[in-house]
Amino acid sequence: MPQTKALQLPFTGSWFCFWGGDSKELNNHHGNITENYALDLLIMDKNGATHRGDGSKNTDYYAYSQDIVAVAAGIVVQAVDGIVENEPQKTSNTHMFSGNSVIIKHGQEVFAVYAHLKTSSVKVKIGDRVKAGQVIGQCGNSGNSTEPHLHFDLRDSLPISRINKDYTKTVTAKSIKPYFEVKVTRDSQSREDSHYSPIKGDTLSPLG
Repeated sequence: MPQTKALQLPFTGSWFCFWGGDSKELNNHHGNITENYALDLLIMDKNGATHRGDGSKNTDYYAYSQDIVAVAAGIVVQAVDGIVENEPQKTSNTHMFSGNSVIIKHGQEVFAVYAHLKTSSVKVKIGDRVKAGQVIGQCGNSGNSTEPHLHFDLRDSLPISRINKDYTKTVTAKSIKPYFEVKVTRDSQSREDSHYSPIKGDTLSPLG
C-alpha cells in the first residue's frame, strides 16, 4: 500500500493551503486521477495577501525564492530547469504544465512532484540521492501558474502518462493522499498532528 508513513512538509516556515482536500470545492485538482490529492501551497500575511505592493512582479510574492525541501529520503527521477517564469496574473505556460520541477521517488510506488519552481534554482539532477529536508530548489512561478506557489503531489508510478498505438493518451499514475507531521492552524486554533492531510484554508508549519 503506497505511502502510509507521515512525511515532513516540503518547506520551512508557515505556509497556507490554497487548494487541498477530497472534494472539488476544497481542491481544484480533484477529479483528475493523477492529481486528486494535490496541494497548492503559498505564503499569506495576516491580512490574507500573498504579496507586497501591487503584485505585478514575482519578487512581490512572499513565497517567491523560498526554499523547497524533500519530504523524505529518495532518488531524483526527473529534474527540469530553464523554463521561463510567468508574469504574475497575466501569463501562464500550458505547454509545460509543471514548469521547472523535480520528481523524487520516495519509496516503493511513491513519487513526489514538486512543481512551478524558480528558474535556475533546481539543485538536484536525475540519479541524485536526497535526504529528508534537503533543499531541492526554490519556489517560483513557472509552468501552468499565475503566481508564485508550490504544487505538490504524490503519485504511485512513472511514467505519468502513456501514448497508445492509436495516439490516445492513457493516464497510468494515480494520486496518493499525502500525510504530514505538521502544526495546523485553522480559525485561529492551532494543534499538532503526526499524520495529517491538509485541506484548503489550513496554515501549516513543521513540527518542532
